[in-house]
Amino acid sequence: GQRSIRLNEAMVIAEALGTYIARMVTPEDERQALRDMKQAETDLHRIVTYTLRFLDMRYSIGSLLNREIAPNFRADVESWLRELGPDAPLRAAGRAKDEWDEGIAAYHKAKAESDG
Repeated sequence: GQRSIRLNEAMVIAEALGTYIARMVTPEDERQALRDMKQAETDLHRIVTYTLRFLDMRYSIGSLLNREIAPNFRADVESWLRELGPDAPLRAAGRAKDEWDEGIAAYHKAKAESDG
């Protein structure tokens, strides 16, 4: 408590504790906000992947419907596609973007509180 720790000393302390300097000096709420943002980014990528798969399957199903297939199956698939609606992937992407924006706002709020 008599002097500030030098950077090289902080590096040695962090190594001895099995952590990083950034973790030692970053407030927990800011670290949590960063973890939440990383999770939101992972979720967004997952939604995009599933959306692309959904569109691919929808195209494949559409191709099947243009062929001669059982009338009952065709009616069931067309009903399912109508229930989902053509904008289902856009709605999912919009929800993901909203969650991402909320994560960014939480991060900036936590950062401002820790700086202030």
